[in-house]
Amino acid sequence: MAERILVNCTVFYRVILALFDAVAAVLAVSAPAARHRGHVDCVSYGRMKKAQLRFSTGFRIVAGNRRAQAATMTIAPGDCEGGPDNRHRGADQWLFVESGSGVAIVNGRRFALRAGTLISIERGERHEIRNTGRRPLRTLNIYVPPAYTKSGDELSRGQK
Repeated sequence: MAERILVNCTVFYRVILALFDAVAAVLAVSAPAARHRGHVDCVSYGRMKKAQLRFSTGFRIVAGNRRAQAATMTIAPGDCEGGPDNRHRGADQWLFVESGSGVAIVNGRRFALRAGTLISIERGERHEIRNTGRRPLRTLNIYVPPAYTKSGDELSRGQK
């Protein structure tokens, strides 16, 4: 069985944001001054893409290319996404908890989720994400390779 990665990575998240701002400064574009809630602005500078995450309700693709994809997901208190038959046959998923709390059930095993948690869900693993807290559970999800179309429909294995 593949090794599960479960990391509390608040420091890692801050380092990534600092690197993102530094790259934007080098390219002479303004770095995001604030991370608002509501929607996403995505801008391309040559090959680099910059997205300002604004978490709203539901699942939303925010950026991607042929090799990877990012999406935000907001789950209301008491709700869940996925289920016993949910799996990505062609993509690994990295899920980072921006805020809120809940539980990830991956192949029958439960993993606690809270702000700063990062988990890896490998292709083919059945999974469900539940919000067990009192506030919305907000996550940033990275799929390698992309798992969804821009409109949010799941891609079949090997499709790009």
